[in-house]
Amino acid sequence: MALGADYLTRDELKDYMSLQTDTQDDQVDDAISSASREIERHCNRQFNDAGSASARLYVAERCGRLHVDDFWTDIDFQLEIDINGNGSWTVVDSDEYQLSPLNRMLNGVPWVYWKIEMVGSTYLPVRRKASVRVTARWGWESVPADVKQAVKIHASDTFQMKDSRMGVAGSDQFGTIMRVRDNSVVAAKLKHFVRDKVLVA
Repeated sequence: MALGADYLTRDELKDYMSLQTDTQDDQVDDAISSASREIERHCNRQFNDAGSASARLYVAERCGRLHVDDFWTDIDFQLEIDINGNGSWTVVDSDEYQLSPLNRMLNGVPWVYWKIEMVGSTYLPVRRKASVRVTARWGWESVPADVKQAVKIHASDTFQMKDSRMGVAGSDQFGTIMRVRDNSVVAAKLKHFVRDKVLVA
């Protein structure tokens, strides 16, 4: 799926919710889009695949490390710096940096690259003006299973809000009110995917 696309199809959510009718398809689509965007905002990241490499500008806070948007392959990767801040870009040799996490693994789980560590004699320019340009294939190779399941749950809750008053979905066996916006299962599934915002230009 392209960057910005929803993480579920209409049929996937209808199958998850056992919906047989086609009369509510617009509401199903709205729920999927709403849940997809909310989960992106919650995690501060986007889980689709851009399909090809493109350049993005960044502001470096440290001379030896840069946090960037997620990218899942080093093919077509390129790091450039504007040393003097005059718009003249210099390509950084690959032996001057390393991509992190190493081997694209985090705690034994396949992950994405999201950090660049300077390991040679070249340093990143630290200034308020964006002076680092990174070309990469942004996003994830595929949507993680936990993220997709979280979208299903959250989209289902969002869809059912149309039948609730003031966001109240119902109550449990103890009479405690359950609110759609407070889903601990969704939060637990997304816990390891939440990251800090990236400084981009």
